[in-house]
Amino acid sequence: MTTGQIVGQIDDPQMRHESLAGPREGIDAFISTPTRGAAMTKATKHDSPEFLLVPAGRMRVSYGDTALEMSHGDALVVRPRTPCGLRALGDRSARFLSVHQKETP
Repeated sequence: MTTGQIVGQIDDPQMRHESLAGPREGIDAFISTPTRGAAMTKATKHDSPEFLLVPAGRMRVSYGDTALEMSHGDALVVRPRTPCGLRALGDRSARFLSVHQKETP
């Protein structure tokens, strides 16, 4: 069982990801912080629904043929196999929580 603490970290030029679920949990759960000024991230898709929650800042989310702006407290469920990309908006840091079923190799 994971207790909500950070169990790993991945940094790339566009985003910092802090993993909240261990490798045996069956889900991927990340708190991610996009780099300010970064372009829209490359669209990714998952085999299961993805839950997104924005606890801080503002973001533009593009999924399928839809794009919308999300801010503090907004949540979204992205359907399985729907490409989804995002970028931070504004001067303040944005953060989001992403949870989806772990992909099987």
